[in-house]
Amino acid sequence: MPWPVSKGEVTRGFGKQAHPVHVGVFTNNKGLDISTVKGSTVRAVYEGTVTSIINIPGAGKAVIVAHGNYRTIYSNLQTAYVQKGDRIKTKQEVGALPLNGNGGFSEVHFEIIKISSEGDITNLNPSFWIYQ
Repeated sequence: MPWPVSKGEVTRGFGKQAHPVHVGVFTNNKGLDISTVKGSTVRAVYEGTVTSIINIPGAGKAVIVAHGNYRTIYSNLQTAYVQKGDRIKTKQEVGALPLNGNGGFSEVHFEIIKISSEGDITNLNPSFWIYQ
């Protein structure tokens, strides 16, 4: 699958990560954080249907797209270009990152989850799914 941005760099990987400030403290990243140019558009990595657009305090908007038993989540968006129920195509723009903030970069948080037939949710490492 293609990257959710046209160009960028992974700034925080999947899984257990050392805290950038506090020594000995770890966090669990359920996806990838990809740094890219401020205001860049974010695009779907695979065709599907928009199931939700939510506001996350401190993290902007998130667009969730269903692909059968899988979901992709695109967050830290300033603007969503799609609406709940929209059928979208691979590489279709789903939103834009903020123009403001520190430095010349914005960051998209991208997750892939799988939902089992029993309803169990598993976060998958996007690094194994996307190519640049």
